[in-house]
Amino acid sequence: MTLDSEFMILRRTWLLRGRYFLDSMIKDNSASKELFNLIAEEQTIEQVLNLGEDLFGASMIFTNILKNYSVSSKGFADEVPWTSALSSDIDINSSNYKNFSTLLDRAKNSTPFLVPMDEKTTIMISKIYYKETFIGYLQVASSKKSMDSHHRELLKKIGQTCAIIDLLGDSVSPVEDSSRDENIIFERLLNQRYKTISDFNFVAKNYSFKNYSQFYVLCVNLPAGSSETRENELIRQRDHYHVGLWYKVSRSQIIIMIGLKPSSTSFSVLLEEMKSKVDGKNISIGISDPFTHVLATHNCYQDAKAILRQGMISHPHKSIHLFDDYKFMTYLKDVNHFIQSPNSYISYKVMNILTYDKLNNTDYATTLKTYLSASLSPQLTSEILFIHKNTVIYRINKMKELFDLDFSDADQVFQLYFSFQLLVTRGWREHSK
Repeated sequence: MTLDSEFMILRRTWLLRGRYFLDSMIKDNSASKELFNLIAEEQTIEQVLNLGEDLFGASMIFTNILKNYSVSSKGFADEVPWTSALSSDIDINSSNYKNFSTLLDRAKNSTPFLVPMDEKTTIMISKIYYKETFIGYLQVASSKKSMDSHHRELLKKIGQTCAIIDLLGDSVSPVEDSSRDENIIFERLLNQRYKTISDFNFVAKNYSFKNYSQFYVLCVNLPAGSSETRENELIRQRDHYHVGLWYKVSRSQIIIMIGLKPSSTSFSVLLEEMKSKVDGKNISIGISDPFTHVLATHNCYQDAKAILRQGMISHPHKSIHLFDDYKFMTYLKDVNHFIQSPNSYISYKVMNILTYDKLNNTDYATTLKTYLSASLSPQLTSEILFIHKNTVIYRINKMKELFDLDFSDADQVFQLYFSFQLLVTRGWREHSK
C-alpha cells in the first residue's frame, strides 16, 4: 500500500468520525449538515467560526493549547471588551485572568460555562477534547447572563467541528510532515506545551525524534554577537557526528537538544570535542543528564539552565558543567533553606581560615577552595588562579601549619569541600582572580 492510499484511508476515517460526532451530539440537522459540509470540503477553522458566528450571533475564538495558536471569526475586533480582556497582553495577576484560569481548570468536560468580565459582559467557554485529551477551548462573546440548552449544544458542536478540522490538517503524508520546522516543536517541548505522550504524538508522529534513543539538553552561554556564527556551525556539524540536533537561538544563548542512536558518535567523544572548541573562548555550557523520551525536555532544560548558572559561580574556571557533577551542590541548595544554624555544619578550620584572611588581608580560602576543586593538584590550581605553581605549594604548606590541615585524611578533605560548597550556596564568593 502506498503512502497516498494510506493517507486517503486516514482521511475517510476522520470524515466518518466527523459525521458521527456531529450527528450523535446535535439534533439540529440543518446546522449539523452545514458544519459537516465544511469538514467534507476540507475548509478552514476560520470558516467554521464564521458559520458559528452566523448561527450563534456572536464572534468566536478557537484556541489550540497544544499547538499554541488561535483563530478568530470575522466579527472579532480588538476594541470589543471581552477580546481585550483575554488578549495575550493581559496581566496574569488580574482578577479576570485568574477567574478565567480557575474556571477553565475546574471544567472536566466540554459543557460550556460563563465567565463574567464586567457588569455587562460575559464570555462563554467550551473546552474541546480529542478522546480524553484536552486540546483547546472555544471563546464566545456574549452580553447574556445565562444561556439556554440550544446555545450550549450549538457551542459544543462548533468546538467539535474545529477539533476535527484541526486533526484533518495534521493528517498529512509523512513526506509533508517531515518538512516542518522541528525547532518549533523543540521550543514547545522546552516550554512544556506537551504534557503526555498522546499530546506529543498528536502533532509529532512523523518527526525524527523517534529515531533516537537518548537525548541531552545543552544551555550554551555565548559572548555577545556570536549566536549567528554558532548557529551556522551547529548546522554544519550535525551530519558530521550523525546525531539529531535541535536548537533555539537567543541573543546570548543557544539551547540545544542532542539525539543519539547506535550509529552516532558517543557522547564522551562529543564532550571532548566540545571542550577543545570552547576552552579559552569565554563560552560556558550546562549539560543535563541523559533522558530517553522528549517529554522530559522541559525538566532537563531546567536542570541544564540551573547548572550553567550555578557552575559559572562556583567553578568559573570550567567551561563545561555537567548536571551529574553538581547534584551534591543542588542538594545543599535545596536543604539550605531548612537549616536553622548553617554555620554549625561548616568546618571550624574553614571558619578560622576566613577569619585569618579578613584580619591579615590574605586569600587562603580561595586558594584552598580551588585546590580542593582541582583534585589537590598544585599545577591545575596555579593555572586556574593564574599564579605560579610554587606559590600554590607555599600557600598549601602554610595552611597545613597554621590550621592543622591533613590532605591525606579523606574525611577531612570531604568536610573542607562540603564546607566551601555550603558557603557558596549561602552566597560566599571567591576573590576575583
